[in-house]
Amino acid sequence: MKKTIKMVLATTVLGMISAALLTGVYAWTSPIIEANLRQIFFEKIEEYLPEAKDTEIITEEEQYPEIHVVYGPDEELMGFMIENTAGGYEGEILYFTIVDDEGYIKGVEVIEHTETPGIGAQIEREEFRGQFASKHYTDSFTAGEEIDIISGATISSQAMIASVRNTMQELGQTAYLEEEEVPEIDLADLPDGTFVGSAPGLNDEVVAEVVIEGGSIVSVEILDHEDTPDYFEKAKNELVDEIKKEQSVKVDTVSGATASSRGIINAVINALLNGIEDA
Repeated sequence: MKKTIKMVLATTVLGMISAALLTGVYAWTSPIIEANLRQIFFEKIEEYLPEAKDTEIITEEEQYPEIHVVYGPDEELMGFMIENTAGGYEGEILYFTIVDDEGYIKGVEVIEHTETPGIGAQIEREEFRGQFASKHYTDSFTAGEEIDIISGATISSQAMIASVRNTMQELGQTAYLEEEEVPEIDLADLPDGTFVGSAPGLNDEVVAEVVIEGGSIVSVEILDHEDTPDYFEKAKNELVDEIKKEQSVKVDTVSGATASSRGIINAVINALLNGIEDA
């Protein structure tokens, strides 16, 4: 019995010492890691936006995506440096997206990850990252079509594709770039009926069904999606009610679920446009 107590006490003490050591190591290394990250941050700005002279963060720090506006010598807009993470197979993937002043990607740089060497780590390769170059913030970034998925590293590459798309859509919500124009739709032009439409969401197509009666939207149902359930449900619950209340697709996206919001709104727009074509 006494031996057991001694063993428990010894294990507890060792655990406390280990925890203290880890805390101390983290406190010591954290500033070094952060300094290295900042150095890489500015090196990549110099590489892709060599005329840059200053930066300004326009989102909350330590809340991804972290969007930095990059200015030139005369305080003119040069572009954007965006820090974000993607949920890979083994853990978080930290990366930078460098964007020009018109909203086109100049480069995607993977900075840190724990993906499997030789397999998931292929997201670092130029053959994969280079596919994002020249993509616009309004593009769909469809996995397997616009951007090829890496064979054998499906989860890692799909996570990157979805995250970069979300990053660019978040950028499009800022006041620095023109927001995607919402088409004018007169509900009176639509016949009574049920219409289906689709649009890219965070991970794949969002499919919406809209019921029109007497020139009014009486029902909006989401038939299919592949987005993160919690965020998507938040966006859906708010947007469906707002679209029906306002009888319009000109509604604001839901904070924290921008990509899913846009997918829902654009799927409803597509459904309504399909209804007009059928009229």
